[in-house]
Amino acid sequence: MPALPYNYDATEHRIRCLGHILNLAVQDLLCVKDIEQAEGASLGEISTNYRFGPLGKLHNLVVTFARNPEKLQRFKVISNGLILPRDNSTRWNSWHRLIQRAIKLQSFIERYYNSWDRDSPDYLTQEDWIVLEQVLRSLCSPSRSMLISLV
Repeated sequence: MPALPYNYDATEHRIRCLGHILNLAVQDLLCVKDIEQAEGASLGEISTNYRFGPLGKLHNLVVTFARNPEKLQRFKVISNGLILPRDNSTRWNSWHRLIQRAIKLQSFIERYYNSWDRDSPDYLTQEDWIVLEQVLRSLCSPSRSMLISLV
């Protein structure tokens, strides 16, 4: 094999997948509550903060259903068998599907909380629902179809 004209380092010179880069960027964007939070923060700090906002509350509800069949069954009875899809860190559009379904099932989610889990720290307030609708609109922008085709 002929020698390369420069020192080749596979780690330094690798070409990253554009779809993966976009996924990471969108995942981090979803975690930011405000621009000031992002300034000077590491990606790790931003990523851990999403669990405390509306997205985190929604994620925690889905995880609760996945871990507790009794709570899932209660929700399925209220929602006529409909469930919330699980978000997935490897596909940002899983957040789109989750938020879209949650908004459609908002009345069932509120009824679930009011009936069985009123004191939950993950209770979604009206302000949280407004934020979720804003996030959904931003994920539905014209560039969304282009991004989905890339990831």
